[in-house]
Amino acid sequence: MAVLSVLIALQACGENSGAVRSAFVMPLGVQANEPIEHIGRCTVQFPIVRLSECRDAEEPHELLAARIKGVLKTAAEFLDRRPADVFDSVVAAGLSVRVFIDIRMNQDQFEIDLTAEFVRACGRHGLGIFVMSNDISAEEAIRAGAT
Repeated sequence: MAVLSVLIALQACGENSGAVRSAFVMPLGVQANEPIEHIGRCTVQFPIVRLSECRDAEEPHELLAARIKGVLKTAAEFLDRRPADVFDSVVAAGLSVRVFIDIRMNQDQFEIDLTAEFVRACGRHGLGIFVMSNDISAEEAIRAGAT
């Protein structure tokens, strides 16, 4: 029937999981006024977009798509505020970094329009983009202990 939620996050992984937060999150210099929903040990999550929050709109799916584009813009601006070499120390610490997009859905297909500014910002930092669809929400996964 529909895409239910979309989570966009920066995600780091590596063998030395104990050093992930200091090697990954600290160099990003996240400020208190930035629109970050959650900072985990190995993730920096942008606001989750949920269809349930759009349900009262005349066109809920159109509003959901617009909100997804808004979060992509937020993520691009976040990355653009960081120097191009911000992830060099992260990679030197043995970590790999990517953009993780989690789409919760209850249908067999989905569409996501990755904006040019988002793709450019990811490319500037050498970040791959990993998209995964799931039938469990990011919120449920976080409650279950995912970071």
